[in-house]
Amino acid sequence: MPSQWVIYVATAIACEVALHLPFRQTIETMLGTLQRSMRVIVSKRISDHWKETVLPVYSIRLFKASILFLALIAVLLMPFAAGGFLFLGGIKDLAVTMAEWPVIATMTALACVYLWLRVKFRHG
Repeated sequence: MPSQWVIYVATAIACEVALHLPFRQTIETMLGTLQRSMRVIVSKRISDHWKETVLPVYSIRLFKASILFLALIAVLLMPFAAGGFLFLGGIKDLAVTMAEWPVIATMTALACVYLWLRVKFRHG
């Protein structure tokens, strides 16, 4: 039972951290870049020369945003990794505990309630 509480505390910490990370901006950058590149690709009015010039630029932007998104996910996993190493004896024990359905359901419910309360009281 104590191992589950470590995971629940890590869930609350990860939720708080998620509120301060630029997830929305990163996703909007990725989607905007994808939309612009698709418009360029399907356009009949844009020359192939211009497509060859602009698409690598869009590719680099998308790559950078993807790497940033991966880094943001890694930051969200840090409270779980720290809890696993400090209190559970390693990542293996953490993974075994987190893979249990009751723990997954409780983590999901806890995250939803925590974020709902946090956002509600921040704006209200």
